[in-house]
Amino acid sequence: MIFLALPFNLLKCIGIFSLHSESSKWILFVYDLYRGFIFVLTFTVTVLMTVQLCLVTDLTMLARTIDVWTLFMSGIFKWVFMMVFNEEFAKLNSTLTQIHAQGRVAYGEYAADEFEVEFMKPTRKITWWYMFTGLIVTTIICLSPILSYPKGDRSDFEYYNDPKSYPLCCWIPFMLHEKWMFSVIFFSHALAFAFVVFMYLNIDSFFFGAIYAVGGQIELLKLSLDSIENFLTKIENLSCTDQITRYTQKQDVSFALFQLTLSTGVAETFSVLGFIGLSTWHQFLNNFFGEFIIQKQLSVGTALYNVPWWQANKKIRQLLTAMISRTINPTVITGFYLYKLSHESFLKFVKALYTYYMVLRRVNG
Repeated sequence: MIFLALPFNLLKCIGIFSLHSESSKWILFVYDLYRGFIFVLTFTVTVLMTVQLCLVTDLTMLARTIDVWTLFMSGIFKWVFMMVFNEEFAKLNSTLTQIHAQGRVAYGEYAADEFEVEFMKPTRKITWWYMFTGLIVTTIICLSPILSYPKGDRSDFEYYNDPKSYPLCCWIPFMLHEKWMFSVIFFSHALAFAFVVFMYLNIDSFFFGAIYAVGGQIELLKLSLDSIENFLTKIENLSCTDQITRYTQKQDVSFALFQLTLSTGVAETFSVLGFIGLSTWHQFLNNFFGEFIIQKQLSVGTALYNVPWWQANKKIRQLLTAMISRTINPTVITGFYLYKLSHESFLKFVKALYTYYMVLRRVNG
């Protein structure tokens, strides 16, 4: 994909998008097995964690389990949703390309391409930092039971069958007697957690990149309007730092704070602090990109209002009115709708931008 190459390729690593049709049958077969392994592993761990939540009576274990359980539920939901509708999400490639083609016509090919390359750089940085922070949090949480709940004077049998000895507090349906059984379950927990964190963060990076790419085309439209000589005046960029406090939601962090108050070890405390930081950063990006596309659409309306329409003829005034009407009710992306940014959602962006660019071409003409 032109705009979403990095998150698109990363999503292939967790089995969301299909491989190229030119791949051999054996490669496709192994890839399908890999997809099935991811689902079976993460789903099984989630079910066992759910059973543990229903049976646990220790508040410390409950606090340690419930925040990670919400992460697993959300990650699996996103993964399954994108797997079911992966063809719709893959259509974002052609959709964004069509939008970009309209921008090149209105703004100029070289200038539009150069602007798009520079504009999309922050999304690549966000994706890499998102993955890096997720790797750090995964490592801390997986090492936490080794540091917080060492074997000590306990017997092997007691240590192997204690849910606190594992990265995730899951119900163990049978008794463990051998070290290799303990190692397999420990590694399975760590692998499942790494998969879910990768799902959770990379899918969001894909959405953020798609929203940001469309926002870039809207910004390009605004620059096109501002560049019409003797018709538009420059507008100042307004600071939005006073809105940052509205971007941070507390729902995903509350469970982690609950665990923090009941943490008994330094390693566990650091793992929870990392989880809180990652959750806060995730909520900020969710709300920022949800608001981002609205602000970009409104900026077009601001630029249009600055057009000296009284100097234009009737036809131009009608065209400007049509463009302004598109900005009165900007597309709002909040809550569950964020996860439905598939072809249907982006059709709204495409239709609006088509109208903008077609009218702009007629104005320039």
